[in-house]
Amino acid sequence: MARATAPVTLAGTLVIHNAQVLAAVVLHQLTHKGSPILYGSVTTSMDLRFSIAPIGGPEISKISAAVAQLARYYQLPSNVAGGSDSKVSDGQAAHESTLTAMLPALAGANMISGAGILEMGITHSFAQLVMDCEFVRMVRHVVEGIPVNDETLAVDVIHETGAFGDFLTHDHTLSHMRSSQIHSELIDRRMREDWEKTGGNHIYQRAQEKARHILETHKPDPLPAGVRETLRSMVKEAEEEFGVTGKKG
Repeated sequence: MARATAPVTLAGTLVIHNAQVLAAVVLHQLTHKGSPILYGSVTTSMDLRFSIAPIGGPEISKISAAVAQLARYYQLPSNVAGGSDSKVSDGQAAHESTLTAMLPALAGANMISGAGILEMGITHSFAQLVMDCEFVRMVRHVVEGIPVNDETLAVDVIHETGAFGDFLTHDHTLSHMRSSQIHSELIDRRMREDWEKTGGNHIYQRAQEKARHILETHKPDPLPAGVRETLRSMVKEAEEEFGVTGKKG
């Protein structure tokens, strides 16, 4: 935590962070050589005004992006943290959850945790989780970049349409309309009149409705045959290894 258990500067904080992770990797490999491992991070920066460890600020975003780059240097997969410090699912929560996902994603992070997280990780919100799901889809869409090839450059289509034509009815538009733009479900992009006709609800209300619908109607796919037994045997083996007895289930 910069300014508390690490230097005030983010660069100095990353020195300590990297040293600790590399030490953990060494111990891990000495215990079981070749076993998979993630280069992880929940490193943040203390807000000295309130003596708290925020998880939604630009500092953790920069730290997570740097961690992703360090992990790529060591050729290890990375897992970084994010979320929001807001107490409710509001504009602050939307901004911070996007901020802490976008920057590390662009830096190459493999896993970014924190979806649905509010209040510095103290609170988990189903509605925020639903919103974050949509934000994550958009972040992934951004990270994919812009495909550049003969088909997407569409030079022939531009020439065929001409200066005074339009592309609405062209076959090229029909072929790429679904892949070239992400279609939001919770974020509303209609004109005000159409939005008001459907109730004029804001995004948190829409997210709450979707979260309740999922909780009430979703039926997860059953585990494949044998998976439950395998998981149970793994738990039993661990219990025996650590001398845990009397456990059921």
